[in-house]
This record gives sequence, C-alpha cells and structure tokens, in this order.
Amino acid sequence: MKIGCCISYSTTVPVTGDTASQVHETRVDSLRRTLVHLREAGYDYAEFGVGMVDETVPDEEYEAVLSAVRDAGIPVMAFNAFIPGRLKITGPDVDFDALKRYVAKAMERIFGIGGKIVVFGSGAARRVPEGWPMETAMDQVKRFVEMAGNEASARGIVIAIEHLRRGETNILNSLASATQLAREMGNPSVRVLVDLFHLDQENESFSSIAEAGKLLVHAHIADTGRLYPGSGQADLAGFIKALRDVGYDGGISVECRWGDFATESKKAAQVLRKLIASNAS
Repeated sequence: MKIGCCISYSTTVPVTGDTASQVHETRVDSLRRTLVHLREAGYDYAEFGVGMVDETVPDEEYEAVLSAVRDAGIPVMAFNAFIPGRLKITGPDVDFDALKRYVAKAMERIFGIGGKIVVFGSGAARRVPEGWPMETAMDQVKRFVEMAGNEASARGIVIAIEHLRRGETNILNSLASATQLAREMGNPSVRVLVDLFHLDQENESFSSIAEAGKLLVHAHIADTGRLYPGSGQADLAGFIKALRDVGYDGGISVECRWGDFATESKKAAQVLRKLIASNAS
C-alpha cells in the first residue's frame, strides 16, 4: 500500500499580501514547500482538493501549480472535494449542463497534473433538500455519477464514491450504500473509497470492507476526533488489516485536522509505515 496526505492551501498557508498576485505567489510557493515536506517525510503521493485546479482557478495559477508539483518530485495521485456546494447534484435547482461543464474542465486539469482518482464526497452538493423525494435524489446522483464516470474514463481516471457521515450529508452515509451504487452503475471507472472516520461515526463495521472487495480503489484514514494517525484510539491496525484481507494494495491518504502540520504529518507517516509493514502478507 502507498501512503498519501490530503493537503490544501489552508493546511499550512496564511493568505497574506495586498494584491491577488501576491496571494497567488505566496500560495503556490507554500504549496511547493509543503509538497517537498511530504516527500521528505516519506509519503508516496499528495491528495489535493479539486477546487485547487477547477474552473475558478486562472490559467496562470494552474500552470504555476503544475510547475510546483513537477518541481517537488512527488505525484498528486488523488483529488477530493469534487463538486462545490454551489453546484447542486440533488433537488429542484440542479443545473446539469453547468455540472457537466465543471466536471469536464476539472477532469482536464486533473489529468494534466497526473491525477488518477477523484473522490466523490461533496456532501453539500449532494445533500437532499428537505421534502425532496429520496428516490428522485438517488436518480439524480446516478445521473451525475454516470456523467462523471464517463468523463473520467476518457482520461484514464477513476471516480471513487465516498460514504459520508450524516453530519455532512443525508445520502450515501454508509460504505455499503456506496458499494451498492457502484455495482449498479457497472462502470469500471466508478468505484468506492473507504474512510475510517466515517465508518466510526456511523458505527459501520469492517465487514463492509469485505463486501466492497475489489470495488475499493482508495482509502482515507484519521484517528480519534479526526486527528492525525497515532494520536488517538481508533483501530488503525484493524482497518489496515481489513484492507489487506480483501487484497487492497492502493493508496491510504491521511485526511485529518492538523495542529502542528510539519511535526504531526511526519509522525503520521511513521505510524502508517509501521502498521502497513506489520500487516504485510
């Protein structure tokens, strides 16, 4: 298994400066340094938010981000936070054409950076409005996933459906439901992600990992309170063993709240390396 780390501009960067240009230069320079830090700390890849490269990002800034990734010497294998909350996937206000344009541009830029996996969590975008029929909402989600899966497939990218706790959205709250949706879609470019934090929050057992099996394409991990791995009592070893038992050999990204990022990210990498080694077959 490979280990990665979810990062964003807010991970380590205070947005300062008097002009948009200064903010842009500061953000990208900090991103470059953060990527180098991850490489030196022993991570195999980084995971970005799609908003770092989406249609709202000027071409000049995208090119600078692309340059920073190349300079840092660590790949950006995965992207999360796929669809912003302003673009609705369910409910009466869905603009499917706008969604399609957004996805096409995002996939183009993700492909340009070398991304292989796009995580479909997007809790605000997929949240079902009060009073809206859940069956209709699920049909809307399926339509979106079919479109996104086709856009991804054309570029050799995989969509990973993420189960989210009920505090973040009200649909697809279990790994079992995400797995069922992926099976129904029947698209090789649509698979699932397993997230230890969301499993814990929804009291879902590791048996759902076995049920997902070969549909698993990505994983997120955090410790108690969504802090860095090694800082709490979450069953990290059991999680990794459950992944190993189904033959999973993909990426595990740390997705957590940081205190001292530089120190804690190093500790997290060491903990995960040790756990993966101890569970090696």
